[in-house]
Amino acid sequence: MATDNGRPSSVARVICLFERETGDMSWRHWSGGGDGSESRVARELVVRTAAVLGNYDYVFDWIFQQNGSLRVGVGATGIAESKAVAQQTADQRLETRLGSNGGSHGSNGDGADAGAAPADAHGRFVDRGIVAVNHDHYFNFRLDVDVDGTSNTLQVDRLVSKTLPDGHPRRSLWVREPRVAAREADAQLDMDMHHPALWRVVSTSRKNHVGYPTSYQLMPA
Repeated sequence: MATDNGRPSSVARVICLFERETGDMSWRHWSGGGDGSESRVARELVVRTAAVLGNYDYVFDWIFQQNGSLRVGVGATGIAESKAVAQQTADQRLETRLGSNGGSHGSNGDGADAGAAPADAHGRFVDRGIVAVNHDHYFNFRLDVDVDGTSNTLQVDRLVSKTLPDGHPRRSLWVREPRVAAREADAQLDMDMHHPALWRVVSTSRKNHVGYPTSYQLMPA
């Protein structure tokens, strides 16, 4: 583990490994008739570790699923980044009084300072007099993906819609347009639901049983 000054430090028992049922089905199908339904319970193998950074405990799960896919889950627990404020609730108006005589200054008619921002201008109340401030959490992953060896290439698959000719019973369909990412900039993706895309790490030396190069999809969520 990295310490606060960036130095490595050995810590024991920081990874747990367990299997769990998800509550969902791994597979099901109904073929008709009264007894035509078949299903199997889904199970996952989870590798979990937690990192305590300041007030947060970040939990990282690497989840191996029965269909061969790998899912990464990140969650934060611990203590929220918050601040104490004089205002007690979101609907309470603060009364600002200046001077020793108790007179109000610059009020808007109900005793509140007309120029003062509300206490939750940059966050949300989570309890009386406590505001959790707006902020972000960013995580970066380095993936060393070897698919059937180290002779791999990175490919970007974009789903592109195609309009069919007039008179065709279908109006449109979509095709996969793969492109090899020759440079790091070529692999950058912006999450856009109107232009879906994913990464694919492709073996340049091996093929699967139906003739495609073996590969692993990296699907941004």
